Amino acid sequence: MKDVLLEIGAGLMNWRLWWTLSWFDLKSRYRRSVIGPFWLTLSMGLTVMMLGTVYSYILGTPHTAYIPHLSLGFIVWTMMSMMIVDGCRAFMEAAPIIKQRPVPVIVFAMRVVNRNLLFTAHNFLVFVPVVFYYKIVPTWVTPLALVGLFLITINGIWIVISIGIVCARYRDIPQLVLSLVQMAFFLTPVIWAVQEIGNEMPLFLQLNLFYHFMELVRAPLLGMEPRMLSWYVAIATTVIGWIFTVLLYRVARRRLVFWI
Repeated sequence: MKDVLLEIGAGLMNWRLWWTLSWFDLKSRYRRSVIGPFWLTLSMGLTVMMLGTVYSYILGTPHTAYIPHLSLGFIVWTMMSMMIVDGCRAFMEAAPIIKQRPVPVIVFAMRVVNRNLLFTAHNFLVFVPVVFYYKIVPTWVTPLALVGLFLITINGIWIVISIGIVCARYRDIPQLVLSLVQMAFFLTPVIWAVQEIGNEMPLFLQLNLFYHFMELVRAPLLGMEPRMLSWYVAIATTVIGWIFTVLLYRVARRRLVFWI
């Protein structure tokens, strides 16, 4: 167990490598493009504008409340879902490096997580005009969004490691994960709000990890304090998830090179 923890620590400390790899992914994906990753920002901005206009009318919700809710929902959802989907191929994409050099696999998990954080940084530009147009004023709870983002990040690392190992061993799992993530979108309050289903939170929402982590970022940025249940779920998920990942990696780390 100690050697596994030391290897994970060494991979985290090797930040120059995973930062360089994630930055290279960002540049190579948009090579010869004029505005590069800002295409994501433009696409998301148009999506929020159109859906916000239509659904605020359909749901009978004032656009002053709905569009900030929708824009943050899309930004955080995209970050979490893409970490999971990209994590399925994290080790398979890095197979040439893993087979040639003794690099801790957490480096390639950090590559995926950091790459999506860079994309999210671009997407957050969508929220900037929303803040000014709807005059969203920061409050004392606003800095809690950074804590929520930190929890999403450290959970994203263990998720990428564990799901990357499982998907390397069983190649049908990525399609299953993609389907489950698409289904989870409709069960998560991204384009709809919790208040629309009444005061009593249904069980499917209480067990929805996407909702709780999203709430830790979205609620503070909208001037609201997240539910204590969301904090409890996020902390418990972090502890349980990392314990599971360390145990899984301890068993699979010497076999991973043969699976990829």
